[in-house]
Amino acid sequence: MLEKIKMSLRIKHTALDDELIDMIAAAKKDLTRVGIINIADEDTLIIQAVKLYCKWHLNYESDADRYKEAYTSMAQSLSMSGDYSV
Repeated sequence: MLEKIKMSLRIKHTALDDELIDMIAAAKKDLTRVGIINIADEDTLIIQAVKLYCKWHLNYESDADRYKEAYTSMAQSLSMSGDYSV
C-alpha cells in the first residue's frame, strides 16, 4: 500500500517512508475505531480511504479540510456497509 499512497501524493523519494508507514497504520486504526473490521490492503475502497487520510494529515495541496471531509464521509459509509463492518 505504501507505493500506492506515495504515488497519490506524487512522492518519488524514500525520505518520508517511515512517516507514511506510520500514517497508513494510523489510518487503518482510525477505520477500525469507526467500526470497519475488514481492512484489506488490496481493497480499492480501503486504499482510497487511506489516501484521503494521508492527504488530510499532510495538508496536501493546502486543502486539508476537503480531504478531512472526504475521508470522514468515506469512513462513515464504509462503517455502514455490511461488507466492512460487523
